Amino acid sequence: MNRTSIAFASLLLTIGLGGCTVTTTTTPPPPGSCSPNAGLACVSGTSGWSCSGAAQPEDANQDLVCSVDNGNGDFCCATSSCSFDPSVGGCAGGTVGYSCAGGASPPDASDPSLVCSEPTIAGPDDLYCCYTNTTVVAASTCMQDFSVAGCAPDSYGFSCTGADTPDQDYSNLTCSAGTGGGPTLFCCTFH
Repeated sequence: MNRTSIAFASLLLTIGLGGCTVTTTTTPPPPGSCSPNAGLACVSGTSGWSCSGAAQPEDANQDLVCSVDNGNGDFCCATSSCSFDPSVGGCAGGTVGYSCAGGASPPDASDPSLVCSEPTIAGPDDLYCCYTNTTVVAASTCMQDFSVAGCAPDSYGFSCTGADTPDQDYSNLTCSAGTGGGPTLFCCTFH
């Protein structure tokens, strides 16, 4: 190859590459992983899980219903027919969305550390927003009660047989004035 041919080939290569740009793509970091952790203090009927990154135990097992992350990547989980569902809209910060087959038991029936909202019906599913109760009151007379009529779908119904109120017995609730003559009935929202 002579000098003119080499110069011409270099010119063609320069012209051909002149319009090209080099881009690099970065792969997002893995979301993390989860594993069982028998060392966590979880209520009876639930098991402990520890996760790294943004992972949640439900990512690997959709049959789990888990507490809200305690801030250290630790969860308490129970097996349920409900599934963790991050697409459930309208859940307040600090709550987690779950979807259940219509008429199935709510997530807190499997995990007593959870408190779940009144369901929102979406096609064949019932959707819930649930939070982890951090208040423990030994003499509580209030219990969550899905039969309390008139509560909005994103609220929590309670009935109390004593003088205490749900906001005294459960964490992060704001409740209506109590009504009823037998048990006192309340509609509460998570804040």
